[in-house]
Amino acid sequence: MPEMSVYNELAVYYEQLDRADRDGAREAGVVEDVLLERIGSGSLSVLDVGCGVGTHLRHMETDFECVGLDVNEGVVEVANERTDDATVLRGDMHALPFTDAFDCITMLFHTLAYAASVDDMHGILRECYDALDSGGILVVELAPFVPEAMPDDAGVDREVRTYTDDDVTITSVQVSRVEDRDLVLNSDYLVALTGEATATHHADTHTLMLFTVDEVIDGLAAAGFESVEFDPTCLQSGLFVAEKPA
Repeated sequence: MPEMSVYNELAVYYEQLDRADRDGAREAGVVEDVLLERIGSGSLSVLDVGCGVGTHLRHMETDFECVGLDVNEGVVEVANERTDDATVLRGDMHALPFTDAFDCITMLFHTLAYAASVDDMHGILRECYDALDSGGILVVELAPFVPEAMPDDAGVDREVRTYTDDDVTITSVQVSRVEDRDLVLNSDYLVALTGEATATHHADTHTLMLFTVDEVIDGLAAAGFESVEFDPTCLQSGLFVAEKPA
């Protein structure tokens, strides 16, 4: 995931901005079930790549030794404040600073879709392979590209969300479109803090590359992973699970 200025400017509201429809505790439980089914019980270590503000870490840290990694300095600071035992570091998924270190690596919230190309995606998966210990598990959440399901005009979609509490009101407008194999998300946020006379405006653009199931499976195999599974019903948009040979 590239660094996004809006995530640094508004890191404390990260979940309200983009994760309001996610249940971190439930999803962490799903990952825990996958990990225990594949590896079994014991003292297990987890690296959460693209961890955001610790939406999953703060639930997984009660059962596992957890490290979070995110490229956005602002969300790393918030994640460290919101977790108790996890270690959260600023880092890039293209150059993971670990070797043979973890029993499980998770890449949730479509983190892998920030790869710039198929070759770039392969490189990120190799980074994960190298960072895993032998017998380790990679868990990737990703919405696969299904060409036959795309509308002829590639579509333009608009979504408006509002979040409010005693301290802040946030309204976001997201306009999304598909360009070839990229999902482009243009987002504008108005943030009104209690007691402030005017709202502030923040904007950013995300470009997510859309990969097919076969492309991801091929990338996992090319990186050296085995026992690859894909469950399209798991979490919000599907879950790939793969194993580094023991």
